[in-house]
This record gives sequence, structure tokens and C-alpha cells, in this order.
Amino acid sequence: TLRPAVSGTAGNLITFKAFPGDECRGDVGAKGQQAKTDCRVIISGAGVNINRNYIRVEGFEIRNNGLVGVNVGANNIEIVNNYIHGGTSSNGDGAEGIFVITGTTDLLIENNYLHDVWRGVKLDDSTQRRVIIRNNQITKTYCDGVRGAASDSVFEGNWIHNAHPTGCHRDALALANSYSNLTIRNNRIHGYTQLIYFPVKDDPGNVLTDIKIYGNVLFTDEYPGDPSGEAPGIQLRAPSDATVQRVEIHSNTCGCVGYPCVRISGSGGSFSDVKIRNNIFYQSGIDAGGLKYIASCDRH
Repeated sequence: TLRPAVSGTAGNLITFKAFPGDECRGDVGAKGQQAKTDCRVIISGAGVNINRNYIRVEGFEIRNNGLVGVNVGANNIEIVNNYIHGGTSSNGDGAEGIFVITGTTDLLIENNYLHDVWRGVKLDDSTQRRVIIRNNQITKTYCDGVRGAASDSVFEGNWIHNAHPTGCHRDALALANSYSNLTIRNNRIHGYTQLIYFPVKDDPGNVLTDIKIYGNVLFTDEYPGDPSGEAPGIQLRAPSDATVQRVEIHSNTCGCVGYPCVRISGSGGSFSDVKIRNNIFYQSGIDAGGLKYIASCDRH
């Protein structure tokens, strides 16, 4: 178990790092396509619990043994180049690879390999800001790859693929919460139920503004068997009391095989200024319900 006792300062993070040569090796994002190997420093049991600011954790194998691998409840935190695994399908919530607690800001999650956990990453609520999730591999989760999102944040270059075929509704990116200025770009996502899902319907009154989704490769090679049978690439579903404004979906490549790549559904005045353009679809397409919600839909 690792629990930092004091905080670092801006420009002088306290770093917990495996000795050079003992750290985890391998690039694991959308381009690397490798697993972490040869991690020689192992943290097991209750994993890592961070409630101090300006902390960096780097280069460890973290075996969460059915518990959360890394709890983050502080600001200016970096979780980099770790191998996190060891949950089971029976653990449910409380067995995430990385769990981000209320109010966290300025968080970097980069170049980690996460598998066999309930969720890869969970962002707890709408109070989090400035979260970067970059170049990670998340696979064989028992539920979502990432649950939640945050304002002023970027999720990029991740490889999220091939969930376990369990009873949870397994979305690769289940982008819950209210937020603004979120960018989802250059990820490779496949083998989950919904690949990029905005579950606005789950939280009445949610507000999503200034969302950009581009450069992603989305496809279904191994459908995990969700009972509802829905597996669109990008899905936005909003009730009439929600607000979804200024969404751009462009330059994605999508082969969702029998399902729409982009599905937008809502009621009343939920949506405004939604633009879908310059995407490549193979055996998929757009299901917008009522096209009156779409500001532009061209050049596909």
C-alpha cells in the first residue's frame, strides 16, 4: 500500500517511481498496441491512496486484489506508466483501476495498462476539472472502460477494447456528469457495447456544452453481448430537461457492423448546434431520429 503523507508544490511534485530499469515497459496507447511487461516493483493489497496534492506515481505494477487500484482525492496528480489489474466480476463498484474522487482538478492519467478491473477509470461527479486521459490501454473490464467526464478535459490516444462478456452494460467511454469543453480525439475503441456514450438521460438536468469528437477509430469486432442489443459508435441521448449544445463530430472512421455509427435521440429542445461532418462510415451511418436537431450533416 502506498499513501503519500505530505504534498509537493507547483513545479516540484513528490514522485514515487520505480528505480530505472525496474519500471514497467512498453507503449500501450492507440498506436503502441502492447502490454506492460517486466514490472519489477509491485504494490498489492489496498493499492495507492492519494489525498495529498502535487504527487506523481510512476512505473509500478499495482495489483488491486478486488479493491480500487489507485484512489485519487487531491489536485495536481500524475498517474503514469503503471500496470493496474486484479479485480473480479463480483466486486462491482469499488474495484476500479483508478477512482477519481469528488473535486479533483489537474489530473494526468497517461501510458497505463489496465485490465481485469470493474471499470478502468471512474470520475465521480461534475466537480472535477482539467483531466487528461492519454495513451492508455484499457481492456477486459467487467463494466465500462471509463465512466464519467470533466470540464476542460482531453481524452486522447487511448486503446480501449474487448470488454468481458458480463452482465454490466459495458460502454467504452460512458461520459456521465455535466461538463463543458471536453475533447475526445485519436482513440481506438472496439469490442464494447456503446463505444462513446453520453448518458444524459441517466441524470436529469445535465448540461453538456462545447464537445469535440474527432480522429477516432471505432468498430465492433467482438460484441460483448449486451441484452438491449444497442452498440452504436457514438450515442447522445437526452431528455427534454437536458441541455446539449455545440457538439462537433468529425473526421472519425467508423465500422460498427450493423449499428449506426452516430445515434442522436432526444425530446423537446434538448439539442442545439450539433455538427456531424467529414466522417468515414462502413456498414454503419447516422441515426438522428429527427434531423431538425442537426445543424450540419455533410461530406461523408
